[in-house]
Amino acid sequence: MRSPAKKKLKQTSKTERRLGCKAGNEEAPMTRNCNELPPVKKRQGLRAGYVTSRPTDDRSFHCALCLPIHKLHYSTPVKYHTWPPHLLSPVPVPARTMTSSRPKLRLALLCGLSLITLVPTLLYTQRASLPSSLHEHLAKLTAPLQFSWPATPQGCPYDPYRAPGMIHWGQQANETRWVPFPTEAEAFDPEPRLARLEELDVALGGLEEGEMDELGAGERLMLDIVHGGGEWAEGKNVLIIGDSHDRNNVVNFCTETGGKHSRWGAHVGGWCRVNRLNFTIVYWFLYGIADSDYEWFAKSEPPPKTPESRISEMMLPLMKKDGIADFVPDMVLKFDPKRPGRVGLSFQEARYHQLRSAALVRLVRAQYGNSVPMMYRSRHLRATNTRGTMLRIFQLDQGWRAVCEAMGVRVFDWGGKLEGYTDFYDGRQHYPQGPVTWLFGDMLLFYLREAMDPERWWACL
Repeated sequence: MRSPAKKKLKQTSKTERRLGCKAGNEEAPMTRNCNELPPVKKRQGLRAGYVTSRPTDDRSFHCALCLPIHKLHYSTPVKYHTWPPHLLSPVPVPARTMTSSRPKLRLALLCGLSLITLVPTLLYTQRASLPSSLHEHLAKLTAPLQFSWPATPQGCPYDPYRAPGMIHWGQQANETRWVPFPTEAEAFDPEPRLARLEELDVALGGLEEGEMDELGAGERLMLDIVHGGGEWAEGKNVLIIGDSHDRNNVVNFCTETGGKHSRWGAHVGGWCRVNRLNFTIVYWFLYGIADSDYEWFAKSEPPPKTPESRISEMMLPLMKKDGIADFVPDMVLKFDPKRPGRVGLSFQEARYHQLRSAALVRLVRAQYGNSVPMMYRSRHLRATNTRGTMLRIFQLDQGWRAVCEAMGVRVFDWGGKLEGYTDFYDGRQHYPQGPVTWLFGDMLLFYLREAMDPERWWACL
């Protein structure tokens, strides 16, 4: 008949299995019940202090080397077995009670944390004798944390036209300005005046000149020239390579500033000069950046059609004829007209366009020097999306921006600031002189003045 000690028992973890077992009796009141151990097969040669992991139905052992978590009394008779020594897995029995290693671990952690704190402190106190690079690094580590993220990278000259904002139209055309939004953290704290939607128009009027200045709006550079100032622009030159939008901007700017305009043809180019300042803007009209005079490309226009041919065979000879052959631009603006088609561009078509755009950049630099400041005038959308024009314009614009980043060309984001103002889309893209002329003029003069300082121009592209 099976002994009461041989009843069904639960299996336990490896940790408890590794602990030694002996028969339970009343003389071992501080031992844990070995019923939690896996069963041991009966064989001859088993000695106290040895266990095996081979399971059988014999469960006549009790733990002898467990921590005294529970006080248990056992009265089950002892039954010893013997196994051959080569089948046994000895578990050494320690001479004293097992103790926890946690105090040693805590001590080690405490020493480690002390070193982590002590070493930087010692280095900082001895910073005067350290190399300058390490001294600067330690100074940064010990500086107070800053949690303000400006709209432009730190260390770059402030550019209001790169900051997020919106156009302020004003009552008069010459009041048009790009006004940046505030970016300081405190600007987004609760504001009582802006708490209720229905009170906005009552409580707040339009922006005043001083408020726009405080928000970082660009200087009124075009207005300054109109009023007889702008001496900083004396003798400066700007070259704009693009399409009818750019021609229209130059013509209107010339009219507002009292300049003299000379035109070679609507789809050829021309130039404007503010005689008081000897300030000259030349514009070249391109059909696009096709690599050959294809019959299907701009078929209503006479050749030459490629940028290389138009510049060498038309633009430069016309400038020489008008007495401005020695014209060297202080800044160059470029824009490429959209590519005709019914759907968006494929990746290969966009890459082709990028390569031709890069070739145009190299062509201008070969003509006027590698250090000439250059900008890309961003896209100008149409009011309709016939044949997917908006998609293609967006794709070409993205391609140009990648070229600009790779080749050190800045972005003249005039067109992007007009998006949403549909009065200046499509049929009215050739708008009369007015508010957008002043936005263009202030941006043009701002970047021209930036280009006069090479360190500022090349600091952050």
